[in-house]
Amino acid sequence: MAATLLSDDEVSQENAWGQLAAFIETPVTLKAIRAANREERASLLQHALRKSTLLVDESRAAACAFIATQVAPGSLEHLELLRNAADPSVSAWYSLYAALQSPKEILSGQGGFGVRLLRDMARAEGHIDRPSADLAYRELKALERIGIDAVSRRLGHVGEIEVELLPFVTSSFTYQAKAGRPRVEQHQLSFEADQPTLPAAAEISTKARISQLLSNLSALVQELPDPNSEPSTLRRGRRRQQ
Repeated sequence: MAATLLSDDEVSQENAWGQLAAFIETPVTLKAIRAANREERASLLQHALRKSTLLVDESRAAACAFIATQVAPGSLEHLELLRNAADPSVSAWYSLYAALQSPKEILSGQGGFGVRLLRDMARAEGHIDRPSADLAYRELKALERIGIDAVSRRLGHVGEIEVELLPFVTSSFTYQAKAGRPRVEQHQLSFEADQPTLPAAAEISTKARISQLLSNLSALVQELPDPNSEPSTLRRGRRRQQ
């Protein structure tokens, strides 16, 4: 079916569809599906999904995926619905058939995710080239404790980081800062908020240090001998001489 969609041959598509839809009790031609309204196509999709649960088969999954592309052509509107199907390959077939029928719409959808994926697949990278990612996975794990905000200014995109998961395998991830302002602004704001209390705190600290110094000085003075009084040993020696 994928090859017939790529060649855009209606006769070959009809024959391939007849083979895929053989498990449906009342097979419907492609011409009839395209002439039906949205409700009728959705009903056919629900019927095909129920029949496919009886036996997990690749051809049945592909048939359900193709019907889903006819319900809402040029979009991936039913991707979440097909993820809950009995056969997980339905969503893969759905994406493939949708991209083959409407490549521009599918690639530009989801915020241009398809275009970026296609660009990454076609990009060539040498073994000794400079890394294209912002961080490696192990480096990201090392920054887990301090947070990504510490290096956010050095990243190429705001709120997005490109991580090298494996050599030559990179992926982009979005993140949200803990606050809407940069850390420098937060520090300045907190400093300005605390600034009025700094003189009082400094005065208290100075008084405490002076009191401690006076106490230590007083203890040292008490330990010093009196210069006007003679030592007891010297007075004993004088008494013996007399």
